[in-house]
Amino acid sequence: MHNFQPPFCRLFYARSIANKLCELYQVLHYENYYILFVTETWLHSGISFWSLDPRQQYHVIRKDRPDSEHDGDVAVFVNVISV
Repeated sequence: MHNFQPPFCRLFYARSIANKLCELYQVLHYENYYILFVTETWLHSGISFWSLDPRQQYHVIRKDRPDSEHDGDVAVFVNVISV
């Protein structure tokens, strides 16, 4: 008998993650990856860590762009519960 292991990691191309929070929550909390890499987040200081992971199941490492720029940015979500 084999134990099921969830997939280790995934790349999520967001192109503005603030507009895709429902999709992000689906990936984080139902697909349950250990690590999620997110590109083109368009994050800025006005978007809190809490809004990205309300369940606080992931440690979020993010690189925001200055508020005047819209493209770029990355974030990494590391599952602190499954580790």
